[in-house]
Formats: sequence, structure tokens, C-alpha cells
Amino acid sequence: MTSPAITKGRQGLVVTGSLTRAAAGSVREVRPDRARVGKSVRIVLCVAGPLAVGLALGDIQTGLAISLGGFVGFHGHVEPYPQRARLLAAMILGYVLAVMAGTLGATSDAALVLVTGAFAALAAFACQALALPAPREYMLVLVCLLTGALPAPLADPLPLAALTLAGGVWASAVLMSGWFHDRERPEREAVRDAIEAILALLEESGPSRARRHDAVLAARTARRSIEFAGGPTAWLLRRLQLEAEDLLDSVLWLGPAPAPGEVFNTAEHAVVAQPDPRVLLRRRLREMHDETDAARPRLGLRRAPRNPDRPPLRSGLWSLRNALAPDSLVPLTALRFGVAVGGALLIGLASGAPRPYWIALTVAAVLQGATMMTTARRAIERAAGTAVGVLIAAAVVQADPSILWIVVGIAVFLFLTEMTITASYVVAVTFITPMTLLLAEVGQPGLLTDTLIGWRLVDTVIGCLLAWGASRLLWPSASRQRLDVGMDRALNAIAELLDQAGVDAPRVRVLRRELRVRLLNLRSITDSALGDRFTRVPEEDELWPLVAAIQQLGWRTLSRGHEAPADLRRELERIRGELARR
Repeated sequence: MTSPAITKGRQGLVVTGSLTRAAAGSVREVRPDRARVGKSVRIVLCVAGPLAVGLALGDIQTGLAISLGGFVGFHGHVEPYPQRARLLAAMILGYVLAVMAGTLGATSDAALVLVTGAFAALAAFACQALALPAPREYMLVLVCLLTGALPAPLADPLPLAALTLAGGVWASAVLMSGWFHDRERPEREAVRDAIEAILALLEESGPSRARRHDAVLAARTARRSIEFAGGPTAWLLRRLQLEAEDLLDSVLWLGPAPAPGEVFNTAEHAVVAQPDPRVLLRRRLREMHDETDAARPRLGLRRAPRNPDRPPLRSGLWSLRNALAPDSLVPLTALRFGVAVGGALLIGLASGAPRPYWIALTVAAVLQGATMMTTARRAIERAAGTAVGVLIAAAVVQADPSILWIVVGIAVFLFLTEMTITASYVVAVTFITPMTLLLAEVGQPGLLTDTLIGWRLVDTVIGCLLAWGASRLLWPSASRQRLDVGMDRALNAIAELLDQAGVDAPRVRVLRRELRVRLLNLRSITDSALGDRFTRVPEEDELWPLVAAIQQLGWRTLSRGHEAPADLRRELERIRGELARR
């Protein structure tokens, strides 16, 4: 079989388009979503709930200290409950360490820079190694910096840590409350999402790289969720998850769906005189979708016996060790984050800014962009959103609200932030800016003034420039340096799967799963390496066709069907030969 044509250069991979136009276009994606509303309400309960209780009891300062632990509510909304309990326990520890680091750093300017920078780097490493979704380490750094700015009565380390612990326990109770109602809902939804992603891939006509990536990623998420399943319907969900992986392989073999009006070539796919396999696959996937929806136990308190064939659960320590792999971008990304946050704090202190931690917060937010391209876009969105948010905060200052209305404002802005964060970062920043200012006002009444709010915009611009400079100066070629390792590991995974002759079926499934993971990792490294470049480098541009060839060979190996392994082996040796000659 002839190898598919490979596009030369960076065509099809390079990021194009106007950053400002893309940022403005994201505003149109903001729309209400039932799941998003539920998550937003839970976060408001976790953070603003202690403030409301403190206000009712006449001790708003204690309520503020407890609400710092309530930031745990930003994490752990989709994980299975056993996994979620472990994650929340780790995040409680993280926020307790954040307030202790903040109080320790408040002793001197030098300690503030060193302790905050070191804590930011460690928090970024842990959060990225555990593959936590946004806002990840940003909230930990936010709490650390806010703690350092608290007045003396709230800055005693041990009492503050104890109150933060109480807030973390409260947030965990809110997020774990669904266990009593439907303990297997996260696993069931993960399996259902995987089935829906495979169905979308099956319906796709023409090139389907994005759909293919989404389907493989959804199948991987479902597998990880099922590893924690132990309820009454765990056996059913496990069976559906394994069958979904097998059907995904079948869909990958079939390739894109015929275009409208195109006749399906049964001879090419060796199904002469048989029904269209797409019809059969679609029918089975829809049946599995219905089975998943029906897999809701009447009573979710009974635990099913452990399946001896289920692989052992991977601990957080395993994830931390895995993040130190040769092709991992986590260590240098975390180090860049810590150095940039500490450096921004140092510059803020040296410049005499009224609130130097605002500059560091902006750097922390902008550097959550994975590449220079996404960092640039995030900087533009951060500056634009903060400008509007400052105007909102200025209106709040003019209204001179009571402490009650400040707490209400925090709850409202927090809800709107979480409702819009996934659709449009620029809109979310518009709400998170006044929310952060109001939160600081609770800790230090009288903080909000027209002058200080004006400084917030200046600090944001400075922070955006510093974050952009950090992405350009601090290990900008880290992704490119790890690309060679990523390609080598993907090629090794392809070779192992091609050597599967005579191997038992469970081993083949493990090898196929390993190859899918390697292909996902290679794509992530490739996207990062491309996003970290704005100019062409001829000797490096020659590498991208080989990266694309490895990705194509990997998917062909997974979906080889009628394709002879000998053809794939020749292609494997050809790619390795070209890499050796570079």
C-alpha cells in the first residue's frame, strides 16, 4: 500500500490568524450550560459560603480565612469519587502549605520572593504532573500571595492554617455530597462521553484528525475513570469501556466516512455482500449509549467485589515520577513558572508598586498558556479583560457598598467567572478582576480606592509583558529538545505492536493502549514546539514531515486491518533511517 502524502514544511500545523480576532471571537462561545451552572454554584458555596457565615456571626475576618481553604472547590468536579477524595485531600494540603508559605514570606521582601517563587514552581510541577485542569496552580499561588498581604491579626501561621484546613474540609464535603445520591455518575458519564466521541468520529467525513484525537482522549479518560469504579454497576461499565476501545479500533480502521453522495466501496474494506460496517458500528454504539444511561444503581452504598483482573490503581506518586520522564515538559515548565512569578514579585517590590503581588498574579495567570503563541493570546485577553474589570471595580468603589454587598458581589462575580472561563478567558477576566479586588477589600477594609484600582491596570500591563518575556527567554526550546525523545518512544511503541504475533489478546490491548498514549503525547509535544516559534528555521522545518509521518504510521498500525505488517515495517525502517541521517 502506498504511503499517504505528507505535507511539507509547517503547512497545516502552524498557528495562524489574528490573536485579537481569535480572542474577540471566543466571546461568541459564551452560553449557559447545565453542568457549568452546577459547578459554578458549588464553587460559590465553597468560597463565598464561609464569608456569608462569618458575616452573619459578626466575624468576617475568620470567614475570610476559612474561605481561603474553600478554594479547594475549584478542583475535583469530574473525577470518580474515590479518585476525587484523594485529589481533594492533596489539594487541602496544598492550600494549607500555600497559606503557610504566604505567612512565612511576609517576614521580609527577600523571603517573600524566594518562598513564593519556590512554592509556585512546586505547585506548578505537582498540578501539571497530575494533569489537573485549569485553574490548576494559579489558585494556589493566588492564595499564597493574598495571605502574604493580609493584616497582622490574620497572619499568624498556625491559626490561619487551621482555618484553611476547615475551609478545605467544607469544600470537600460540598464536592463529595453527590456520592450519597449517585456514586457512579462520574464513571458513567466518562464512558458515555467516550461512546459519543467515537460516534462523532464515525460520522466524520474527510480528514478527521481533531475528531480522532478527541475520541482517543475520551477513551483514555474513560479507562482511567473505570480504574476507580467499585460500585454495583462497575462490572457493566468496565465491559462497556473495553468494548468501546475495541470499537474505536474498528472505526480507526474504516477511516473517514464517505462524503455525501459517495458510494461506499465495500470491496476495498473486504465486506462484500455484508451490511455497511458503519451501520452496524453505529447501531452498536447507540445501544451501548443506552446501556450506559441505564447503568444507574438503585442504591449506591453497596460496594462490588474487586475484579482481580483490574489493573492496580496508579498513585499520585506514580504520576509525579512519570512527569520526570525524558519527554516530559513538566519540569522546565514548572521551573519557568516559579522563576517568572518570583521575578515579577521582585520587580514589583523594587518598583514601589502599592500591591506588588498583583504583578506576580498576572504573570501566573498568563503563563498558564502552554506555548508562546497561547501566552501571547492570554496576555492580550488578560489586559483587555482587566481593563473592563477595573471599570466595574471603579463603579463598585463609587457606590461605597457595605460589607454585605461586597460579599454578595464576590459571590456574583465568582459565579460569572466560572460560567464563562471555558468559553472565553477575556470575559472571565472581566469578572475575576473585581472579584479579586473585593476579596482583598474584605481582608483590608478601605483598600479599594480610585488610585489603587488604577494601579491594578498598570500592574496587569507590566505582568503581561513580564510573562511574555519569560516565555521568550526561559527555556524557549524545551519542547523542541524533547521532541526527539517523543518521536523515539512513539516509534518504539509502533515496533512493539507490530511484533504482536503470537501474543495473547490482553497483551495486545495493552500495547495498543500504550501506542495511543504515545501518539497523544507526541502530538502535545509537537503542538508545543510549533507554538513556541514565530519564525521559520529551515533545518528544523525539515523535521515536521517526519513527525507527521510517525503520527500517520502510528494510526495506520492501530488500524492496519487489511494492510500487511511488512509494509508498515518498511515504513518504520524508512523513518528511522531518515532520523538517523539528520
